[in-house]
Parts: sequence; C-alpha cells; structure tokens
Amino acid sequence: MYWHTCGLRIVASAIVLVATCRSAWAQSADPGTDRRDWFLAVGFGAGYFGGPLEIPKLHSDSVLHSPEFLFDGALGYGVVPGVALAANAELGIGPSPARDTEAGGIIETIYLAKLGLLADVYPLERTHFLLGAGFTHAGFNVAQDDDPEGGVSGESMTGPHFDAGIGYRAGRRFDVSARLDYALLSDAHDDRFQPIGLAIFLSWIRF
Repeated sequence: MYWHTCGLRIVASAIVLVATCRSAWAQSADPGTDRRDWFLAVGFGAGYFGGPLEIPKLHSDSVLHSPEFLFDGALGYGVVPGVALAANAELGIGPSPARDTEAGGIIETIYLAKLGLLADVYPLERTHFLLGAGFTHAGFNVAQDDDPEGGVSGESMTGPHFDAGIGYRAGRRFDVSARLDYALLSDAHDDRFQPIGLAIFLSWIRF
C-alpha cells in the first residue's frame, strides 16, 4: 500500500512538473502563427527609389531617382491568429541630385509622407509577409536659379501607393524586412511622378 501511494505521488508530481514546464515554455517561446492581440511596430529604413517625372509646363520628361531614408510606425490588431491589420504611417526623405532639364531648377530634396492600411501575415513561425495600400503626399524642395520660371518650387503631388514586403523575426521583438513600394502621383497641373522604391527596414514589433 505504501509503495502504491508513493507511486501515485510520483506520477502526480511528474504530471505537475510537465504541465509547469509546458506553461513556462509557451510563455517564453516565439508564438509563431498563433500571434494575436495588439499589433505595434516602429522602425527605420534605407533604400533607393526612382521613376519618371513629367512636368508639362516645363516640357520636361526625365527620370528622377534618389537614395531615401524612412521612418515608419503601425498600430493595429490581430484579426485572426497570425494576421494583423494596422494603420500605417511613413515619412521618407530623399536627397536627390536630379535636375529639371528644361528649366534649371535643381531638386534638392524630396519628402514622401504616406498614410495607409497594412496587413502583416505570419504563415510561418518567423517569416512573414506585408501588404499595404494608401495615399502618398510628395513635396519638392527646389533651388531656383535666375530664371523666374525655373524649377517646380512649391509643387507637391498626391496619389495612391501600394506596398509589398517580406520580413524575418530575428528575435522576439526585432525584425528585418525588405519592402517594395510603388506610387502614382500627380497634381492639378498634370505633373506626374511614378516612383518605385526598394528599402531595408529594421523594426521593433509587438505581435
């Protein structure tokens, strides 16, 4: 009877120990595709973008390209395990050497401000895919020459943008991702800019 009681106690203790270990592991392990709850992300990136720039009033049709530095943030919620929908904001700064060939105004800097919706999908434990869409506002900082008609000073453009990317959770919160962005921008003067950009982001993500 004594040995029977001792055996039962050992088995019960083993069950409790296993359950405790599994609970601790579940809390410390990467949740993988079972990610849910609030989604929060902040990050910065660097890349390159370029595309055709058309300015009819200057009879200018050229390609504008520049390196860019980006800062972004997103806040949302896991609608189903492993899938988050979030509001996304991004600011990009591009110091550009491009020139308006017909006018002489030099574009010194391009600012790109983006607002949109982002879907972050985790089909695998650490690898995830990003899809987004929204609107972009582009502003041009232009240095004028002696020609009063030179450059596109004061001009800005708006239009839709579309994003796609792939990321890898290198740690519980740390993430590295590559993102491709395409925008269709225009203004009331029929100026058009269609940039395509590729950037690498380092981000902190809670999800």
